[in-house]
Order: sequence, then C-alpha cells, then structure tokens
Amino acid sequence: MISKNRLVKTLFFVAIILLCGVAARPKIGSAESGITVTPALVRLLVSGTKTSDTGAVGIKNNLSEPVRMTAQLTDVDTQNGTLVPIDSAPSSVLKNIKASLTDFTLQPNQSINIQLTATSAGLSQGGHYASLLVSRVPDKPTSKTQSINQAVSVGIFLVNQDGLLHKIEPNFKLPGGLKLSAPLSHDLEFKNTGNVETQIFGFVSINRGNIVYGKQAFNDASSPIFPSKLARYSPTIKAQRYMWPGKYTFTVSYRYDGQQDATIVQSTFWYVPFWTITAFVILVLAIIKISDIKKFLTNKFKKSYATNTVGFAKPMPKSVSKTKKVLQTVRTNSFTNNAIKMASVPKSKKLKSTRRKRAKRSTMAAQNTTMDVSRPKKPVK
Repeated sequence: MISKNRLVKTLFFVAIILLCGVAARPKIGSAESGITVTPALVRLLVSGTKTSDTGAVGIKNNLSEPVRMTAQLTDVDTQNGTLVPIDSAPSSVLKNIKASLTDFTLQPNQSINIQLTATSAGLSQGGHYASLLVSRVPDKPTSKTQSINQAVSVGIFLVNQDGLLHKIEPNFKLPGGLKLSAPLSHDLEFKNTGNVETQIFGFVSINRGNIVYGKQAFNDASSPIFPSKLARYSPTIKAQRYMWPGKYTFTVSYRYDGQQDATIVQSTFWYVPFWTITAFVILVLAIIKISDIKKFLTNKFKKSYATNTVGFAKPMPKSVSKTKKVLQTVRTNSFTNNAIKMASVPKSKKLKSTRRKRAKRSTMAAQNTTMDVSRPKKPVK
C-alpha cells in the first residue's frame, strides 16, 4: 500500500511538470507577421468623360522596430507575366500613373496609404498594365549580419473604357467519332482577341438526351486572360452514373466579361467500350462455329440415310445396296456389248437375223397354243 508521504511527493512532481508545460507553451499572436501590403490588385478606369481615377495601396509595419520603405512604378511584361527591370526605359503607360509616396519610414504598428492617380491623356483604348513595387530598404550590414532586400508587387490595371473590347475565341476541338474510353478529361484553350484583360467562366458536360452523365466547371479561380494571350484548362468530369455503349453529346458552355449570353459548343461521339467489341467478336465466332457444326451433322445424316417415297429416311441394308450396284453394272455391260455387236454386223445379216427371230417367236407361240388345246379341261362342278 502506498504511503501518504509518497503520494504527496508524486502529486507535487506532477504539478511541477504541468506548470512547466504551460510556461513553455508559445503565446498565440506573439510572433511578428512582418509587413502587410494590401490589396494585391488595383483597377483604375478612365475614359473621355472620366479623365482620371484614383486607388489606394495600404502598407502596415507589424514589426517591433521602424523600417524604411520605397515604392516604385514598374512595367509588366504581358508576354511572360514578369516585371520589367526598374532601370529599363519606362513605357507610355507609366506616364499616366502617379504615386503619392516613393520613400518613407514606418514606425512599429504604423500604417499608411499610397494614393495612385491615373489620367486618360494620350492613353490608347483598351487595357494597360503596370506594377507598384514596394520594397524594404535593407539595414546596414555588420560583420555578423547580412540584410535581405524584401519586396512585394501590387498589380495595376489601367483601362481606357473608350473603345473597350472584350472578346474570347475558342481554340480547341471537341471529341467525336468512335471512342473506346469515355472522354472524361479534355483540354480547352481560349485566346483573348480583345484589347483588355477578360475573365472567363464555364463548364463541360457529357449528356445523352436529357440525362447528364457528368459535369465539371473550369477556371474556378477567375484568372483573367490578357490581350493576345492563351489560357489552357483541363477539366476532369466525374461521371455521376455508368455510361453504357451508345451515342453521347459533349458540351462546352462558357461566358466571359462583357458577354450577356453564354456560348455553347457541342459535338457528338459514339462510346463503345472495349469489352463490348470483345463480346461481339466472341458472339460472331460462336455463330460461325454453330453453323459449321450444323453443316457437319447434316452431311453425315445424308450419307448415313436414304430418302424413301414418302419422304422419311430409312436405313438401307448393305446387302441390298451391293446387289443393286451389281445389277446395274451387269445391265450396263450387256447393253454396251449388244450395241457394239449390232454396230459391227452388216444390214443384210441384220435383216436375216431379225426374220429368224420372228419365225422362232411364231413357232414358239404355235407350240404353246397346241399344248393348251391338248390338255384336258377340268370338269365343271
């Protein structure tokens, strides 16, 4: 049995361990989150009637020490989606955008807003793109430390609404013909032929009549397509029911910014799974085999049985069939021999022979008559 003193000591050590665990647990929110820059994208709209527009970028210092920051406008390479180096020659769009602050210092927990102002003077129609690069000025390095230049980019979309054109064209082929496997995954490609960035939304589906076998949306992230750029999507349809062999319809329905009605593109295909072809081949081979067996049995039946006058088949004894064959052979040979003899005898001899035969027949007939007369008749009772 555990003594009282030992039990008290055990509880004391358990309490100390629990207190150490609570003290060592990190406090939520104690870690510094650095510098916050919002939003990630600023959209500025101008036109002939609206000659300027403004937007704001918020910056906050969450550190426990002051930091020095810079903000610089840079170009964006729309072909590659990357920032153009700052020391490069600025494009014409940077002449239409101004930032209220370019060099500033933030105290701990201090926040400021940088005002972006855009004008329409000399700006061509459509969309134009730039970036605000916000970076931290590195501290002076020491013998034991090395500073890292931290930077974040804020996208700027400047749009001249005069002559604005949203246009997306499909650049893909839908499945058609005969398919041994269901086309549940298909690549879609769209090209922006307008003059402004455009977002596209849509879905793909497989139907058979009014029955939907699967449906899947694409571009859920609402990513824009820049002018003259291509966007590729690969939606994968999750079949909601089993697809039997037959004719199906593949449908792509999409709508983009500035479009009121959705665009629908469809194609038809025949779905014949491999197991169906295998079953069909086996069935054909079975039918052919059964036909061959039937012909074999029919021929064997004809050889084994003869057909009588009524139409029923009777087995013919072997002795009878052999006798018939012998008689037919004898008759044929005798007829052939007589024909040869007659052909070789002259006409005069033929006539004499014929007369002798007739005389002989007459004599035999007279003898038969005499014999019949000489016989006594039976008395009639």
